[in-house]
Amino acid sequence: MRAALVLLLILLLAGCNVFEPFHTPGSSENVDDLLSDAHDSLDKQDYRKALEIMDKALSIAPDDPRVRYLHAVAAVRAFDVDMLDVLDILQPADKQFPVDTAGKRVLLMTNAELANMFAAFRIVSSDLQPLMTAMITSGAELQNVRESEDVFLSYGVSETLLGMLRVLDNDDTAYEFSLDERIIITKTPDAFELTVEDIMITVLERDQIIDASINRSWDYFLRGRHALFCYYQFVANELIWDEPLAPPPAPLPEAMDDSAAGQMVRFVDDGVTALYYEKEDGEAMGP
Repeated sequence: MRAALVLLLILLLAGCNVFEPFHTPGSSENVDDLLSDAHDSLDKQDYRKALEIMDKALSIAPDDPRVRYLHAVAAVRAFDVDMLDVLDILQPADKQFPVDTAGKRVLLMTNAELANMFAAFRIVSSDLQPLMTAMITSGAELQNVRESEDVFLSYGVSETLLGMLRVLDNDDTAYEFSLDERIIITKTPDAFELTVEDIMITVLERDQIIDASINRSWDYFLRGRHALFCYYQFVANELIWDEPLAPPPAPLPEAMDDSAAGQMVRFVDDGVTALYYEKEDGEAMGP
């Protein structure tokens, strides 16, 4: 009897999870256990459960980069955001199949779908902003986080898409989303363009609407442009860019190559620069 008790104690101390069948995912107060449970839930495609577990982990260890990163991953999955579709929005038109001169409308979704994406990217933005800041401040990758490259990319994507969503948003609180169906974002071969479809307004009123849309989204676009440039430097030059990035109309510090990352950064930069000139033209016209 004593020998059996000693053997059981040895098994427990050795880390053998004898009571695994009785373990409830997310019940632990240990961050490592919660991370493991969240990974298991993601593997099982139980994305809402993974986000619930990571909500708890974030409340326990808000400064743990692993927690913030996996919380962002769980949010994207739980809100059913297709990152491949999102990345396609930020790529220039395919050279073999260019868009026509009228352009290609992007973010052609229902109000509910756009609100869902807005909620997801607000979480991603909150999760990843401190991680990006830590890297560009220290000039070093995050410890215990292997996805430093993806932190730059995902934060850049989230900020740029939040900028687009704020352009389309009819809610000035920045916490909820309500689609202004008059505003259209179109991808042209070189950048993005904004139009307002409302025959009841004047040209001046149209310019004022676009100007207000760009102003409320401008900081998102600048943060997205910066993060995507940092992503390019990381993948192309194995460098963590820790210098400030001058906003448009100042150009990027160097030319981008023709890699997928380089093309995306160029395209986003051209788009943000075009918005800058649209904004300036509107402000020059005055009320």
